[in-house]
Amino acid sequence: MPWTPAVGLKALAYFDPPPEGSKAKPKLVGHFPCAVFATISADGRTHAHRIYVAAEGAGKAELGTGPDGRPREAKKSAKVSDGARTSGYSAIWGDPSRAPQLLLAEGIETATALASTFVVEIALLEIAVAAGISATGLEAFQPYPATQKITICADRDEADKANGSPGSRRGEKAARKFGLLNHERLKVEIALPGKTGETVDWLDVFRAEGPETVRAGVQAAALFVATTFELEELAGDRSRAGNLQKIAEVYPLPTMDILHLQYAYTASDKIKVHKWNGWRIDDDGARVPDLTPVASPFGIAARLRYADQQDAYGLCAEWRSTNPPATILKI
Repeated sequence: MPWTPAVGLKALAYFDPPPEGSKAKPKLVGHFPCAVFATISADGRTHAHRIYVAAEGAGKAELGTGPDGRPREAKKSAKVSDGARTSGYSAIWGDPSRAPQLLLAEGIETATALASTFVVEIALLEIAVAAGISATGLEAFQPYPATQKITICADRDEADKANGSPGSRRGEKAARKFGLLNHERLKVEIALPGKTGETVDWLDVFRAEGPETVRAGVQAAALFVATTFELEELAGDRSRAGNLQKIAEVYPLPTMDILHLQYAYTASDKIKVHKWNGWRIDDDGARVPDLTPVASPFGIAARLRYADQQDAYGLCAEWRSTNPPATILKI
């Protein structure tokens, strides 16, 4: 069991979210057995992750098809009402504030296999294990001050899908993104299970071949080395992030009770105000923010509409034509 809190419930309500833009309440699907895990970030913030399970805990719950025509997801993060990001929060085995090495996995089930394999090292505070909950959470994981080395035990997603499309390699992509963001400050290794062309995780290896095979595979992890393309892409991402920060400082967005707004890039590479609609699954199977562009950055004219501020505001604008006869318009 993880060192962070966990609880098993004989029955917990499962809801479908209301339609996009609807004021309707979530619709109850039913009550199902559920395991709930506390998740924590390196700075101490906490959240919760739910895994609905079948009777007697024999696998994930079969929840039928949702309103969108897709199978309902048995794994659900606790509700976040203000749009705050909880990716990077993890269930933990051991004490990452003291252990110099950390094994980072995607799901809780896979992390459990790793914790079972390295149970002695965890007890001795030599190793800690963290479950990032998803590939997106793995990317966003924040190392602890004591962390000197992270071995990313990612899933291998290389087998062709049923429709003939190639495997997403989502786990490997997430591992390399984490490595790209963190390799300058600590040692990062990547350990992929199985063989080339397979879709397999470390829990599959644990169940099929035992803990010693898992141990050998993790200890044979390859050191992360960034490619030239990855470094150039990172520089571009940091430039875009810097531009977003500057816009937010010049044109700060109002804080609202229900609607959550943030600045983001549009598909045409322009910065606009976006409305946060929740989460969606992208083409790589990653859970990403669902954002809708709604306006250009709010300028001075919008700030003048703040009726609850005590200070008075005024705006004087002058426009002059460039062709004679000169025309001057003052407001």
